[in-house]
Amino acid sequence: MLSFSAALLAVPVLIVALRRRRWGVLLGGGALAAAVVLTPLAWGYWWLDGLQATRVCYYAGVAAIRGYWYFLLANLAVLALALGPATAVALSRLRDRRMWIVVGSCLAAVALADLSGMSSAETERIWQPFMPLVLLAGCALPRPGSGWRSNSGSPSSSPPHCACSGEPQKGERMRVLVTGGAGFIGGAVCRLLAARGDDVVVLDSLAAHKEAPDYLPDSAELIVGDLADEDAVRRAVEGADAVCHQAARVGLGVDFDDVTAYVADNDGGTANLLRALWRRSFIGRLVVASSMVVYGEGRYRCPAHGDVRAAPRNAADLDAGRFEPRCPACSAALAWAPVTEDAPLDPRNVYAATKVHTEHLSALYGREAGAPVCALRYHNVYGPHMPRDTPYAGVASIFRSALESGRAPRVFEDGAQTRDFVHVDDVARANLAALDSDWTGAANIASGEPHTIADMAAALTAGFPGAPAPAVTGEFRLGDVRHIVAAPDLAATRLAFRAEIGFEEGMAAFAHAPLR
Repeated sequence: MLSFSAALLAVPVLIVALRRRRWGVLLGGGALAAAVVLTPLAWGYWWLDGLQATRVCYYAGVAAIRGYWYFLLANLAVLALALGPATAVALSRLRDRRMWIVVGSCLAAVALADLSGMSSAETERIWQPFMPLVLLAGCALPRPGSGWRSNSGSPSSSPPHCACSGEPQKGERMRVLVTGGAGFIGGAVCRLLAARGDDVVVLDSLAAHKEAPDYLPDSAELIVGDLADEDAVRRAVEGADAVCHQAARVGLGVDFDDVTAYVADNDGGTANLLRALWRRSFIGRLVVASSMVVYGEGRYRCPAHGDVRAAPRNAADLDAGRFEPRCPACSAALAWAPVTEDAPLDPRNVYAATKVHTEHLSALYGREAGAPVCALRYHNVYGPHMPRDTPYAGVASIFRSALESGRAPRVFEDGAQTRDFVHVDDVARANLAALDSDWTGAANIASGEPHTIADMAAALTAGFPGAPAPAVTGEFRLGDVRHIVAAPDLAATRLAFRAEIGFEEGMAAFAHAPLR
């Protein structure tokens, strides 16, 4: 009867393990079930009696069925089969303090039975069927980093990234999901993660590739699918200790007709990812790629009125070559200043609006689930494996493509637009710094070296001897901002991140770096 009860109790544990893809638990549970079923075939006794079998048991009823040495070896084999896998998995989890509670509870039950005056046989009848079940239950605890949430949805009371939360501590190997990991920035993040020994899972539609790119690390697990594919997202988040969300439709696009594609990919994709994490009770680290475009126009100062918000530039002024923003109070010329993370968000194109929404959705998830969330506001990223000359590519890639084909880079407006160009390898380092930190909030990821668009065009042209000089055209795009320069201090303070690759060094290398 005890064996039958134990088998019934194992069923919910194994169902939970199957739903959560806890393969170690399934292995141990399968071995336990096999022991229950196969022991009668081995010596004619159920496993409960077989595990405490003695020579007396053998002569009492087994001798007529099996030889003694067969019986003895079968007894040991079933013992190993029943307890071995579950015990091995449990021991591998001992760095999780909850596992100590599980093992301690089992030992306490045996000690209590012994102290209460039960015979050794009665005590054995307690621990033999239930020790494997307790070990299996312990193995079914969420993986380190997956967290726990009660059925009511209330987050764990343990603070994120403390030892008692079960999350990986700094320096421990992690399983990291990188959405958009085959992309320009995502690929760089994957390479650094793999280089330091983390397990990398990539979720990418490969829509921009004919096949998996060769710059992905060989050790990365690639799941081909986009964020609209619920099954692919569910499989990708399983077992993840941390998530680095890079997947997005980027750039200004062609015109407003792109609005549904941007919202579906960026807002809808982020929502699908967060829902999958919620269903998995994930409270691990979530790092989200955002952008400087959430600020709209950067920070400006008026000689008379101090810090002011520049109004959106209108087509009439741009047509007339009046590119610089003016003070809304006195129309005086404004001087740009570095924008800090506490600046009001003012998206001025569809892509920028979706990035604001991505930040907000992720922050809401963090608050509801108790997960630490960090948004990284990238400034103008450049480097190897940028997409080539498309409406969705960055200006550095567009200039580089023009030079490769023997054409002059076309510089819009008067070329005096100011930006912060940051190398993709530095951006990847910032992502790892954010994954290793428990700080929550949004931080600028920038080089701290402002340069004009004309500076960048000239630096790239210098890498192509004999190429035509950049052409300043006076053209404009209404959604572009005039100046946006980052204050990098918050990332340095909170994430211990500072860019290492200088403008001249980075542009010289980018002039001949591979594109995709």
